Amino acid sequence: MGDRFEVEVSLGRHQLYVALSDGERAEQLVQTGPGASTRLDVLVHPGVSLSGRVIDPDTRKPVQDGNVLIPRYGVANIQADGRFVFPDLPPGEHTLQVQRGTLQASQRVTLAPGKAHDLGDLPFEPPLPSQR
Repeated sequence: MGDRFEVEVSLGRHQLYVALSDGERAEQLVQTGPGASTRLDVLVHPGVSLSGRVIDPDTRKPVQDGNVLIPRYGVANIQADGRFVFPDLPPGEHTLQVQRGTLQASQRVTLAPGKAHDLGDLPFEPPLPSQR
């Protein structure tokens, strides 16, 4: 049932990305050993959307003129109302990097297959500068 393919990789840990022509996708961590072959069953899912609104934690007003980056999947511009949208991400764990000017904050999210995710209000709280 399904497609089968073989791939040879060097020894070590590898992140496997599978994307099908119909938009279904998956990621899986693979550990390879010497002289061994490993059979994997990779379950693919349709992409899911992720949205939210970036706000100032003190004033609760929308943050403007920034962007939200998810490494390997692109950048979403923060709109005037503070909202951002990623229309098609694979299910699983992702790290959002919210950037405004030279400031950056990050947050991890886990996306379940088959449903849209709205984070609601996401306070933009960059880490404090390190004190030396």
